[in-house]
Amino acid sequence: MKDFYRSLIEVLVDKGYIKRKFMRYMENFYMMKETSNPRENSSVWFWWRTFKKHERSPFYKIQMDITAHCRFLKEKELMWEGRKVRAYKGEIQIVIETDVIIDPKGEWAEHWFLKHIRDLYVHRIWARRKDMVKNQARNDTYFVQRFLKQFLELKHFGAESEIFYKPFGYQVKGY
Repeated sequence: MKDFYRSLIEVLVDKGYIKRKFMRYMENFYMMKETSNPRENSSVWFWWRTFKKHERSPFYKIQMDITAHCRFLKEKELMWEGRKVRAYKGEIQIVIETDVIIDPKGEWAEHWFLKHIRDLYVHRIWARRKDMVKNQARNDTYFVQRFLKQFLELKHFGAESEIFYKPFGYQVKGY
């Protein structure tokens, strides 16, 4: 579980959604619930709210929300390369939502002159740039999704690519 968590953080740092010194502020909620029921065992919830700002334009930001729910987690011990290692078995559900937020601080809406031309600027002048920003947000979401599916060794659609991030977990060949 820790390996999955750290790998996802590394991808978000590389894509620019997290800065290393502000990592503790991205996690809005974390809950780990352990029960005595042998069918449920434990479950983990975490909510991450990250954003990416453009260096030259404070007019927009891309916000990526990641909500993960891991349930029925059981700690297992297995043999790997002649030694015992601990691993988790369970179900995981991950929801990734990406939005482009225009005027996140509300500076244009409150300015005496800019509030009158904001709609004109967004729909006419900034229209091409808006499409480029939406495509960038969609591509970042697909990249994170593809990384997660490759990390969890799930089938996915699209081109198969190498993971350039060092995996933190144990790699078992033949599975």
